[in-house]
Amino acid sequence: MIPRISIYFSGVKVRKTQPIEGFDVACKWKRKYRGVSVKEGWFILLIVLILLIALVAYSSAIVQGTTLKIKNVKKYIVRDNGQKKNYSRRSTFGSSLDSQQWLKYLDKYAGEVQELMTLTPTKRQFYQRGMRAINPIQCSS
Repeated sequence: MIPRISIYFSGVKVRKTQPIEGFDVACKWKRKYRGVSVKEGWFILLIVLILLIALVAYSSAIVQGTTLKIKNVKKYIVRDNGQKKNYSRRSTFGSSLDSQQWLKYLDKYAGEVQELMTLTPTKRQFYQRGMRAINPIQCSS
């Protein structure tokens, strides 16, 4: 292998002690950058099935995050980015993961939240808005 070359091998048998089949190998040797070059190339063993599973999981999280954004409940899960920011604080993928965590916390701390609502009745309106957002979030899961 030489610098600036990328190579991909499919169906390679890998052996350290016992041969194992079914791997794909990606090889890359980075080019010289700002006068500095790496001494050796990179070899990455890939299992295509694992990559496909990860791609499906990522895609479903993106779809769920997009659904949350369309249903306008993302604001209950992710902090507001303020008026000075031009970009979203969290991606659709991150908001999808946050929604699952948010639902777990709601189940886990329901008693404590009810107790806090009795202590601060002025926040009840915001609490009720968040509770109305639960159903669309569960439907998108």
